[in-house]
Amino acid sequence: MRGDPSRQLTEAELHAETAPLLQPSLVLLARKWRRPATIAPVVSTRARCNELCSCGSGKKYKRCCG
Repeated sequence: MRGDPSRQLTEAELHAETAPLLQPSLVLLARKWRRPATIAPVVSTRARCNELCSCGSGKKYKRCCG
């Protein structure tokens, strides 16, 4: 009987009682793990030599702050 704390459950009975409770959580976890990871592209913040300088002078980086 389910509500009787003095009764020992067999392993099969324990699995039969807990499986319906665990199944929705396991399905959600499996879906999350199977979903491909979305990785943001790496954007370089480093100024290249021939780009305008980030200080706002209007000069090329290599002639200004580089």
